[in-house]
Amino acid sequence: MGALPSSTIRPKATVFTVTCVLHLRIALFCGFMMMFHSQAIYSLDCGTEAARHLLGSTPHDRLLIGTFDSFASLLLFAIG
Repeated sequence: MGALPSSTIRPKATVFTVTCVLHLRIALFCGFMMMFHSQAIYSLDCGTEAARHLLGSTPHDRLLIGTFDSFASLLLFAIG
């Protein structure tokens, strides 16, 4: 039968590359926002009062939540 022309393969590879780059940028952006702007994200999603409660009431709670957010954002950076 013969090989397929390169014109049929190239658009699929381009779509895959664009999808991968888009996924990379979204993962990096989400990781950056989680790591450095978690208060703003919580406020945007739940409101200012609820954001204070979500960030913890004791220093130990804040440390645990901050550690979890850092690991989650590091995972998003690794995925990106």
